Amino acid sequence: MLIKIKKAMTLSIVFLVLATLVLTSFSLFIFYQREKSIQEEIYITRFLDELYIKEEQINFYLNEIMKNAAANSKNEEEFINNFKSELEKYKSVEPELSQIESQLNNIEVLDKEAKAEFKIVLEENFIKKGKVIFSAVYTYKEKFEKPLIGYS
Repeated sequence: MLIKIKKAMTLSIVFLVLATLVLTSFSLFIFYQREKSIQEEIYITRFLDELYIKEEQINFYLNEIMKNAAANSKNEEEFINNFKSELEKYKSVEPELSQIESQLNNIEVLDKEAKAEFKIVLEENFIKKGKVIFSAVYTYKEKFEKPLIGYS
C-alpha cells in the first residue's frame, strides 16, 4: 500500500515552476543582450556599405569627367580646361570631388593619352543618439588613363 504525501507533490511542482521561470527569464535576458550586439553590427555594416557606395560613385564620376574631358581635347591645356569644366558639373552632386582641384598638376598628357592619379579622403562618422560611436577615414586613390579623341 502506497501512501501519498500531498505536500511533497506540491513542493516539487513549486520547484518546477520556479526553475521554469528562472530559466525563461535568463533566456530572455540573454536574447535581449545579444540583440543589442547584433543591431550594432547591422549598423556598422550599413555604415561601411555607404562608404563603399560613395567610393564607387566617386570612381564613376571621375571616369565620366576623364572621358568627357578627353572627348574633344587636342592638347594638355585644352584637356585640363575641359577637365575643370566637367569637374564643376559634378562637384554639386559629389562634394568630395572638390578635393581634386588641388591635384590638377597630377594630370599628364603623353602620347595621345591623358593620365591622372587622384587621392580623395572620405571621412564618415557613425552617430547614434547624438553621440559619435565611431568614425572611419578612407583614402581613395586611383589612376585613370583615357585616350584623347580629338588629338591630331
